[in-house]
Amino acid sequence: MGGGSPSLSGIHNISNNWGNPDRPHHNCYRKDSGEKMKGLAERTVEEAMNYFKRSMRSEFSGKKGLLQSVDPASCLISSLVFLFTSIICKNLEQIFLLFVVSVVIAVASRISLMKFLARVLFFIPIFTMIVMIPSMFSWITPGKALFSFCSISITEEGIRKALIFTARVTVAISFPIAATMAVEWDDLIEGFRILKIPDLMVRILLICYRYTFLMANMAVSMLTSRRARVLSKESWRTSWSWGSEAVGALLLKSMMLSEMVHMAMTARGFGREVEERKRIKRRGAAFHHSIFDNQLFCCNRGMEMAIFDLIDVSYTYPNGRTALESVSLSVYEGEVLGVIGPNGAGKSTLLLIMSLLITPTSGEILFKGENFRRILEDESKIYDFRRRVQLVFQDPDVQLFSSTVKRDVEFGPMHLKSGKELERSVSSALRLMEIEHLADRHPYELSGGEKRRAAIASVLSIDPEVILMDEPTADLDIRGREILVELIQRMRRKKTFVISSQDADFILRTADRVILLNKKVVFSGDPEEALRFARGEMAPIEMDAMKWNLFKSH
Repeated sequence: MGGGSPSLSGIHNISNNWGNPDRPHHNCYRKDSGEKMKGLAERTVEEAMNYFKRSMRSEFSGKKGLLQSVDPASCLISSLVFLFTSIICKNLEQIFLLFVVSVVIAVASRISLMKFLARVLFFIPIFTMIVMIPSMFSWITPGKALFSFCSISITEEGIRKALIFTARVTVAISFPIAATMAVEWDDLIEGFRILKIPDLMVRILLICYRYTFLMANMAVSMLTSRRARVLSKESWRTSWSWGSEAVGALLLKSMMLSEMVHMAMTARGFGREVEERKRIKRRGAAFHHSIFDNQLFCCNRGMEMAIFDLIDVSYTYPNGRTALESVSLSVYEGEVLGVIGPNGAGKSTLLLIMSLLITPTSGEILFKGENFRRILEDESKIYDFRRRVQLVFQDPDVQLFSSTVKRDVEFGPMHLKSGKELERSVSSALRLMEIEHLADRHPYELSGGEKRRAAIASVLSIDPEVILMDEPTADLDIRGREILVELIQRMRRKKTFVISSQDADFILRTADRVILLNKKVVFSGDPEEALRFARGEMAPIEMDAMKWNLFKSH
């Protein structure tokens, strides 16, 4: 390349570093230039969110040690023991000895001593001491006066009581903090089951934890995008007015996201009970000869087996908006079916229905001849279906809900495998998407394209028969697109793909057949024929938004 032209690798390195608080940036601009544009409230919220994200991950030990080798439920029980022991301690000497024990445990767990002490001794003890200040005065704790001012005095007994209470609080939190710095949060939450905590509560805690990072990131992004559109100095009234609206918007988004995150977790086995996991493991290799195998369903395409048959399927959202109207469609074993259509045509809804994450308002769905209602009535059939059919969601953020990329990728197969077999499945999926180097990264740290690759890997690790993909090339760079194309071409005939995409080049290179969807199936046929048809059919609808870049060359 010419002398002053930047290389692609240079651009790639810059884009990878951009926005990551843990990576260095070049000082090509004044560090405080953007800070001056932020108000006090905005800076406070952003700094709090960034601190929360960093503290949850950067202080995690990630090494093998004492607590890491203990069952998470045992860590929770030990935390309760520490709590009760600190309550019954009568003097500062006993409490101090208990604190020394927690420090020794932290060191044995290979936790950074400085980070541990900073977490334990900084905020909570200071806050507790401030709260306990009134108890030092004679009108609450009578006793020998140490300091007096007019009729107000601080007593020796009051100071001792405040110190003992603060020390108890410090010791009570020391072991739980060590546990959270040594054991993954989702493992600790799972450990609540042994304490007979209601299963529903455990599931709610898991969902809350897994999308807390997403909400924190979204709050910071909202603040940043707002700042980008502030064109003149604002009054504090305007700023606070916007803030109240933003809080409302964030709450609404959180409700929608929680539903989508739960769908993504359900699609990959969330909620499967222990006995169900044992039952499937006992079946071993026989799992592939499931209840569906004896119910082959052949249609009007010779003797090819229809994996899916949708018959007059319609779907209307609770707000009254119709997404699909009388859609009839067959998907055959081993084919790659492309789904194209304008924005709002019902493509995402179609894939959610095919994955049985939502049920149609009317119509029938057959999976290998089995009616979807019969599948949904039988828990074992639902889990067999999940093993066979997986969805790559349009928004990778809702699909990445664990503490690291590796844990996300192993979330599905861990319900069926363990040990080396599980490790092989996870390693293979990471390798296929070329993201082995991201295994220990938290999803919130990733770029859009990296999140997309991780989301696809989380489905590949399950090794399903049918893979549904919603806009899989969105955010992917050139190499990411090539990886996906090569993957589909390698797996064609062995697996069935249904791919919704606005990427014409990708559809042409991968699909065997394409349907044009606009609430109904408008056209079905060869990919090039479908794209030619789309040029005329979609022009009056939303051609500009479709971005069919190849139309000029085809």
